[in-house]
Amino acid sequence: MPPSASLPNPSLKLSEPKPSLTRTSIDLLLNNLDQAIRPKDVDGILRHIAPDVMITIHMRQEAHQESALLTREEYRKALTMEFTFPSANDFTCVNTTFSLAPDERSAKVLDKST
Repeated sequence: MPPSASLPNPSLKLSEPKPSLTRTSIDLLLNNLDQAIRPKDVDGILRHIAPDVMITIHMRQEAHQESALLTREEYRKALTMEFTFPSANDFTCVNTTFSLAPDERSAKVLDKST
């Protein structure tokens, strides 16, 4: 009688190693975000943002600058509100920089959007 084989427990999920971040993968992510921003696709933007993200927004209002720290859900609401106003202007990212963490699992990305 041949030996019986047991199937692995389907409820157990092996964690796959996350790929390391590279300049190319970050550029691709930023390009995907840009492609979602142009048609004002809030879900397309948030698809690339971690659930526990904290987003700092700096806004220049005339002669002074204001800052806001937003959760992902607060950012969703702000984007939705911003995108509801009709505008003939295109959103553009300029001066994008990033710094990669030594473990290559996270990065800090700064950009200026107009």
